[in-house]
Amino acid sequence: MHQEQADVSSRLSLRDLLFWPVAFCSVALMALALLAPKLGQLRADQQSFVDNQITLVQIEHEAQHIRQLIDSLEHDPRFRAQVAATVFGQSRSPAGKQSLALPEELAYQASSHTAPLPTETMWVANSQPKWLIEKLAPWERQSKVRTASLLSAGAMLVIAFLFLRSGQGTPSESSPGFWQLVKSRYHRED
Repeated sequence: MHQEQADVSSRLSLRDLLFWPVAFCSVALMALALLAPKLGQLRADQQSFVDNQITLVQIEHEAQHIRQLIDSLEHDPRFRAQVAATVFGQSRSPAGKQSLALPEELAYQASSHTAPLPTETMWVANSQPKWLIEKLAPWERQSKVRTASLLSAGAMLVIAFLFLRSGQGTPSESSPGFWQLVKSRYHRED
């Protein structure tokens, strides 16, 4: 008879099979509701990083161009004379505006200096697939969806633990239950 009871208790019941999927689904719903806004913020921060990286590279190109101009002003007497003539009014354009024709190597075209993106920046820009972004959008933007997900997950956990978790068998005298342990510890009959 003891063998039969051991076989029955070792077999999985339908309740046991349903408990774990329901518990995992509820945990996944909680994670979705709690982490989706953080993923949206991460994506916004990543885009800001990419934009800042592009701006930084453009500023570096402009700074390099200015260093070349300074170096030419310091070391090229012909260019210095041309700048002095333009600044001090010896060669003015007909409209009264000063113009300085820079040598070709010193001319700066912003369009020719497009910011090459490092591989790290490209990785950041493509880190989350578009289908994932579309699927997570309701949880990122709508607090009602997050609240409903958290409530559903909580209800699923309560249902899983109350109704789908199989008992550990009948409590024997050698293994008292939780409430019996609490009662024996704190309740004294004098």
